[in-house]
Amino acid sequence: MSELLPVTVGRSPDLWESGELPDRLNTSILRSPPSTAPQPTAPQPTAPQPGVTNAAADRETDRPLLTVRGLTHHYPVGRDRVLAFAQINLDLRPRELVCLLGPSGCGKSSLLLAIAGLQRATAGEVRLKGQPIQEPQPSVGMVFQGSALLPWLTVTQNITWGLKLRRMPAIAKAVARSRAAEALASVGLGGVERAYPHQLSGGMAQRVALARALVRQPELLLLDEPFSALDAITRRSMQALLLQAIARYPAAVLMVTHDIDEALALGDRVVLMDRNPGRIRRQWILRSPPIDPNDRSLRDPAAQGALRREILEELLTVIDPVVPPSIAGGVQP
Repeated sequence: MSELLPVTVGRSPDLWESGELPDRLNTSILRSPPSTAPQPTAPQPTAPQPGVTNAAADRETDRPLLTVRGLTHHYPVGRDRVLAFAQINLDLRPRELVCLLGPSGCGKSSLLLAIAGLQRATAGEVRLKGQPIQEPQPSVGMVFQGSALLPWLTVTQNITWGLKLRRMPAIAKAVARSRAAEALASVGLGGVERAYPHQLSGGMAQRVALARALVRQPELLLLDEPFSALDAITRRSMQALLLQAIARYPAAVLMVTHDIDEALALGDRVVLMDRNPGRIRRQWILRSPPIDPNDRSLRDPAAQGALRREILEELLTVIDPVVPPSIAGGVQP
C-alpha cells in the first residue's frame, strides 16, 4: 500500500538563472500569415469540461506542474550553518492535492517558502511548468498559519491587495472588484466586503486569507497549516470549503499539516518528511491522477484505520526511533 520514495543523491546543481513566467498568452505570435488561398475548415477543439476527461487532458495531467530537484537549504546560525532540509525531490501534478506531514523542525515551512520563491535555497531548483522559480510568481499563491490581514483595510481591500503585488499584471479596478467578489463567494463569505479584520472570527479571517490567494487564480497553491489555529468544528468546515474552492479554481495544492486525519481527509497523496536534516522519507498514494477536483469529498479517517496506523507508526519512528511498534500502534495522534 505504500512505498519508499526514491531519493536521488548526487552533485547539487548550481542556483538557477532567473526566469519570467508568462502571465498572458500573446496570441499574435500564433496567427498564421495572411493567405488568399481558401483554407479547409477544421473542427474546433472543445475545452475540457469538469468531470470529463480525454486522452489529451490525461496526458497533460500526467506531466508534473511543479518539479523540485535536489533542493537543499542551510540557515546561518552565528558562524555556523544549520542544514534545514537536503536533497528534496518532489513532483506535483495539475490539480493534485498533496499533504506534507512531518515533526516540528523538519523544514516543512522552509520548504514551502523556497518553493514559493520567498526564500532562496542553498542549492537545487524549483520549476513551475518548466520555468525556474526564484522569486514570488503571480501563478503561485500562499496561505500562512495566520491570516496576515492588513488591519487598516476592509475585506475587499485585503483581497484586491493580492492583485497589486509585484509582477501581477495590471487590471482595471472594476475587474479587481469582480474577482474579489467571486473569490469571497468561493469561500462562503458574501456580505462582509466592508468589514475590517478585527470584526471577523478566526475562521472568517482564514477564509479571507484563502480568498486573497485564490483571487490571483494561481496554478499552484501552497498552504502552511492554514487551519491549525481553528477549533475542530471550524476546521472541518474549512476543509470542506477548501475542496469546493479548488474545484472552482483548479490549482494544484501542496499543504503542510501536522494532523494525520486532515491529511487522510483531504490528500490525494501524503508525503512524510524526516528530520535532521529534513528529507522526504515516504509517501502514500490515496488517489491516482488524472484527478477531477469536482469529484472530491472529505474522507472519513476512521474508515482508513490500517493506513492511519501505518502513517502514525512511521511518524512516531521519525520523532523517536526507539519507540517500539507495539507502543506506537497504541498511541492516538
